[in-house]
Amino acid sequence: MTKKHFKLFLFLFCMALISVLGAKGIAHAEEKKEVETTIQTGVYGELVNVESGKCLNVKKNSSAQEAAVTIYQKDGTTGQKWQFLSFPNGYSLIPECAASTGRVLNIYGHSAKAGSRICLWNSTQSDTQCWTVEALEDGSFVLRSKNNPDLCLAESGSKNSSTITLKAYSETDKSIRWTSTLVTATVKEGPTPTPTEEPKEIKLSATSISTYIHIPIQLVLENADASKVKWSVSSETKGYVKDGEVHALKKNCSFTVYAKYEGKTYKCKVTSEKNDPKFTTYKDTYYFAAKDNVKVYMGPHSSAPLVKKLNKNEVIVIAGELRNKADNKWYVTNDNLYVYSGNVVAVPAYTTMEDTVLFAQRKDTVVYSAPGEKAEVIAKMPMHSYLTVFGELTDTAGETWYVTYGPDKTGAFRYVRAKDFGPHPHLASVPGCEVHRGNCTFCAATTMVRRRAVHDGLCDVAGSVNAVTYGMIDCYSGGLKFAPWTYSVNGGTASYTTNTLYFDKNTNPCTVDILKKLCVDHPEGIVIYDSGEANSNNGVMHAVCLGECIPWEDGTNGFYVYDINDAPYWGTQMIRLEDSSIYRNNGSSMNNLLANITHIIYIESSTVK
Repeated sequence: MTKKHFKLFLFLFCMALISVLGAKGIAHAEEKKEVETTIQTGVYGELVNVESGKCLNVKKNSSAQEAAVTIYQKDGTTGQKWQFLSFPNGYSLIPECAASTGRVLNIYGHSAKAGSRICLWNSTQSDTQCWTVEALEDGSFVLRSKNNPDLCLAESGSKNSSTITLKAYSETDKSIRWTSTLVTATVKEGPTPTPTEEPKEIKLSATSISTYIHIPIQLVLENADASKVKWSVSSETKGYVKDGEVHALKKNCSFTVYAKYEGKTYKCKVTSEKNDPKFTTYKDTYYFAAKDNVKVYMGPHSSAPLVKKLNKNEVIVIAGELRNKADNKWYVTNDNLYVYSGNVVAVPAYTTMEDTVLFAQRKDTVVYSAPGEKAEVIAKMPMHSYLTVFGELTDTAGETWYVTYGPDKTGAFRYVRAKDFGPHPHLASVPGCEVHRGNCTFCAATTMVRRRAVHDGLCDVAGSVNAVTYGMIDCYSGGLKFAPWTYSVNGGTASYTTNTLYFDKNTNPCTVDILKKLCVDHPEGIVIYDSGEANSNNGVMHAVCLGECIPWEDGTNGFYVYDINDAPYWGTQMIRLEDSSIYRNNGSSMNNLLANITHIIYIESSTVK
């Protein structure tokens, strides 16, 4: 091989090597990991910012309109618990502190711009309240604004109370990235193959339609670029078309609509009916789909273009009705669409009542879009959260429902089961729970167990308890006896087993935070037992049922109790802890009371047969 040939060979070899390595580099660069996103709805959880490690937070746990949204260290409050609600255009985020109001995470000013302020606002399901969840390869995710997908929810700083705002997406910016137990990102390893899409058929949404001169019908050339479609009609004296919207100008005639696209013409025959439709207008009325896949059309007949399908119990608003040429009754929606009358059911008429504030009596009380347990679930309310009702009705199954407002008395009505709501517990007596003066521990425990039976959806446990007939109960040394507690309810038997926590003021004292947590975990109440040691009332031992912990009245610590020593209630109605004898026994000092609590009794398990 000559020197010249050797140089040529070396050059070609290097070029081939570069080509191979370059191809491999390009192939590697094009590899893209696929990330699957799973979003858990219907439950609450924190959203933690990747940059600061702090939680998305409603300032002061407020539920007010325009309440500020900030970043704050995790504190377990309801202002840091968020729930994803799924809507057709994305997800809304509702904080637990505003669950009863329906207010959601919102872009202030109703337009997404970089630096926009974020607050709570009444739910309108608009794009400024909807977010798309985009999972990233590291397991975090970003929340893109549906109003402007280039902008993401972000913290403006990493200090407590820093405001939440919008920022442009950046791969390196950790302030726009979040983590949550509600969002799971699963990364699929390996290159993502490019899908081969078959060309979609271009066709008109209908090839023949029937209409009236008063009712336009929209035609669509499917899978085509709408801006390049040229529309025309065979007779401009009989009808016209603009951007696919067909109008008949005469009765009892027919004409043809043409859609020309990329050199091909598509046709639809239009028939104008002889008579005007028998149309009846009435006040907007709520209906819901009687089955799945209820079709909604552009016109009052099944040959009209199909717009959408409703799921069973999905609510629509009807503005009127008409009868077509076949004398079939169709309903006209408030946005000028049509649904066959036989496929939807009217929400029953309700009886108007004076606006009344009522409180949820059970955990996760459901708010529905229509009066029926198969209707869409709008929200779940924490126990003892409140709403205003203004009407009631009885459904076909004989169950009573309350009618309530949508967010801030606007939007569609909402419905709740009447049996799930009542006055606030500290304003009314416990159903069927009368106790006589005597052994305080037994009476307090009886109140706790009976409240649990009510909260479990069992019938009220009637009858009174005279603790004297049971003798003394050794609580101080051995915990509460006479367990399990068994009652006859609804023809069956409910048994509840109690457990006891022990405290020592020197080594293991009770705290306010412990009482608060136990109240959350045990909404039926807990029994707190004061040993009477070293208090200001010469060692008075006493027990009450601690039934509530809410910031209900200004200037109180939020605790309410049943106390059999306080007439005229004698354990049948909740009173403020400050007004109870157990508080007075400790010199009206919360610190003294906490130091002297040696036992807390709570329900550990239940069995209903």
